[in-house]
Amino acid sequence: MCSTFCVAQTIENPAFERCDVPAFHITKVKIAKDTTYVFCSYYAEAGSWASISKDTYLRDSKSHKAFPLLRCDGLPYSPEERSFSKNESCQFLFCFPSISGIEQFDFIESEVEKGFNIYSINLKRSYKTSYSDTELNRISEMVLAYDSSDSTEEAMLLKDYATSLNNLVSYNASIGNQAKAIRLGTTEMEIRKKVFGKEHPSYIESLCNLVGYYTILGKYSEAIKLQTEVTKVLKNSNGVDNIDYITSLSELALYHAYIGNYSEAIKIEKETLEIKKKLFGTENFDYAQSVNNLAGFYSAIGNYMEAIILGKEAVEIKKKLLGNEHPEYALSLRNLALYYSHSGRLSEAITLGTEAMKIRKRILGTEHTDYVLSLCDLADYNYKIGKYAEAIRFGTEVMEIRK
Repeated sequence: MCSTFCVAQTIENPAFERCDVPAFHITKVKIAKDTTYVFCSYYAEAGSWASISKDTYLRDSKSHKAFPLLRCDGLPYSPEERSFSKNESCQFLFCFPSISGIEQFDFIESEVEKGFNIYSINLKRSYKTSYSDTELNRISEMVLAYDSSDSTEEAMLLKDYATSLNNLVSYNASIGNQAKAIRLGTTEMEIRKKVFGKEHPSYIESLCNLVGYYTILGKYSEAIKLQTEVTKVLKNSNGVDNIDYITSLSELALYHAYIGNYSEAIKIEKETLEIKKKLFGTENFDYAQSVNNLAGFYSAIGNYMEAIILGKEAVEIKKKLLGNEHPEYALSLRNLALYYSHSGRLSEAITLGTEAMKIRKRILGTEHTDYVLSLCDLADYNYKIGKYAEAIRFGTEVMEIRK
């Protein structure tokens, strides 16, 4: 249990340097005698899930002393997940030992991969909570007029604006105001491009954040333009045999698929697949994911034979890597079943769909959305093959769960 509030220090909207998940934002920090309370907002997209690692901690930016997570309200600990059926803004509370006396800290979920990580959170400074259109226009004019030979003072001022805008972008993203996040984030991106240069990590990060906001709004054409820029910059700075470049390629392929441009999606994902094969070999999870994506693209254009061939490969790789009691293996089985169903081979679809359903029931439980989805698949396959009693049985179970 967290201690009762005996607050020695409270800061609203603490300023920070950067965050790995723009839609995750610290709104308030309260430091009591024994406990630090970190209040956060997070914008979850429909169909997504979230959890928090038990190993999450706060870290003093100066001494690197760690303060372990004591409790979390609003999120389950990994590997349990909180699923979101609709777009929503959520509030979380994290409790840690008291960090009284510390001026700056990091919120760390994972040191080795992107997670709910926020860096250089300043307890002595709050970020500016709004910018008027007039202020944004004035900043944009400063950016246009800026030259690298200008004074260091002007460069520092623009850098401060970029940090302040980034904080405000994160806040708007965390409450679902993506349009405002795009307006502010575009100005931030312009600053980073002009002051830091196109190959600087902060410029690439700004571009990636904007891509995320556009995709939430369903504006995939704008997302494609920006993601193409990200991919070009990464290729020029790191070369093609690089994990960041191939990750960017895969995302670009997905955005093309979202707008129905499957020929371009297939072309890009094939390039991704070849690089992953070269770097990691074929017995690799990331390679299997690209195989799975490519299968889905072929299925979307009606090339079910190619989709089935690739789907089988994804199933075999994931079984070898993860075993047959893993959600990812069950997902690959379900995808393969869909390809068989689309091609009219319903008996094979039922066999694979049944296996996927049983795995999901065992490892996820009967209340999980993936299990319910498998039941819906089986109801559909059995109906199409004329097994109406079976279709009704699966459909009835779905309705009972959804009551």
